[in-house]
Amino acid sequence: MSNIVEVAVAAIINAQNEVLISLRPQHVHQGGLWEFPGGRLEAGETVEQALHRELKEELNISVQGAQPLITLKHNYGDISVRLHVWKVTRYSSPRYFSQGNVSLNHRSGAEGQKIKWQALSALAASQFPAANQAIITALQLPNEYLITGCFQSIADFKTRLTKAINAGIGLLQLRLKPTWVEANSVLARQAFKVALELCKKNKITLMLNIPEALRLSMLDELNNNKTGMHLDSSRLNGEDSAFRQQQSWCKYVSASCHTVADIEKAKNLGADFIVLSPVQKTSSHPEATPLGWQSFSEYVKDCDFPVYALGGVTPDDIKLAQQHGGQGIAGISYAW
Repeated sequence: MSNIVEVAVAAIINAQNEVLISLRPQHVHQGGLWEFPGGRLEAGETVEQALHRELKEELNISVQGAQPLITLKHNYGDISVRLHVWKVTRYSSPRYFSQGNVSLNHRSGAEGQKIKWQALSALAASQFPAANQAIITALQLPNEYLITGCFQSIADFKTRLTKAINAGIGLLQLRLKPTWVEANSVLARQAFKVALELCKKNKITLMLNIPEALRLSMLDELNNNKTGMHLDSSRLNGEDSAFRQQQSWCKYVSASCHTVADIEKAKNLGADFIVLSPVQKTSSHPEATPLGWQSFSEYVKDCDFPVYALGGVTPDDIKLAQQHGGQGIAGISYAW
């Protein structure tokens, strides 16, 4: 669409894992809400050029290190925007930041707008324009999404999960297939309980890819703790548009996608993020044709939510995934 407004947006992160946000003036579109600094691309500008110019004009800071975070479109009814969001991790400014320090010295920007640092964990979508929801999700999600694999006993499960946690995993999918759960009901409940306890203790987001009957049988153990739900391909395509509104217990909903149709279905269901696979050849599914990084990039650019690359990837591919528009990587074998 030729009438989409192209906007460069900066998520400026400091060493305390806080992001700089500014308050939109009351008289402008979406006035009175908080936003991430940035502005429209001028004729002939690249996103990176616009980012450097806007941050110099708005905040008098010079960008020294930045990388793409997410690109998304949003239609407000009266205006459609495409937000090109970059994470800025290195910057300098004689006015706002003392040398070598990231503490804020002023409470207003170069244009008089109110600004403040906000902890990433405290970002609330209701305080921002609607288009910012996916940005907040991308900022709060880690760059690795671990999926549990096979285990022989509850001791084995706990050992594997503890090792992954110690390695820094921040997002975990408990994957227990219905046929396996039916044959190993006691072990399944034990694994669920251990995953819940360890994730709560270590502040890890737990995503459930398990039979609904198992989740319902463990409601007492959940104790109102917010977990998420992961939809495999079968369940993704079996749900209807009312699905998301029925999942009030979910912190996030994620989905497994392989095609453009899958991605559209995930959007319609209100998924918060997805895994897209297979990106590369895998030993677990050698018959599957890999997307490759170029096709992955093409799929991601129209997703409007964070995307993890799955299939034949390792932590060495995190930056590669991000360079192609992804949030990071997801996997089983490399970490489990």
